[in-house]
Amino acid sequence: MCGCVGGNLPHSKKSANIYAMKVALDIIYNYFFRSQRESQTVIIRNSSPWLTRLMTGSFERYTHGYHLPWLQSRPLRYIVELQILLDFMKIMTNSTESPIKFRFWCVEPEANREAMDLAQRVYIGSRNAP
Repeated sequence: MCGCVGGNLPHSKKSANIYAMKVALDIIYNYFFRSQRESQTVIIRNSSPWLTRLMTGSFERYTHGYHLPWLQSRPLRYIVELQILLDFMKIMTNSTESPIKFRFWCVEPEANREAMDLAQRVYIGSRNAP
């Protein structure tokens, strides 16, 4: 499995996005990848443009903060967790027996209401945790 973001529940919008992607990949791994007999395409919808770009091949740009000019090319937080996500996804895409093809759709939050409600509940729960 992929592991938690920093070993904890998410406590910011960015870590909540990463945590949600981790949960999605875990579900795909457990319910599709381990039991499938043929190649499948999985579509993951999210409302995070930066995470969509990262999951579709912009990790190197992300790690140096090129998408955020005020960082002046300094590394960002969650680099290790994001690399774990990408490596976990590659296990499924590089399988010789029954690879999974991933498609990432960046949608408006209103078009992804179920995920937004779940993320809000997790965020509230993490803020109330000791």
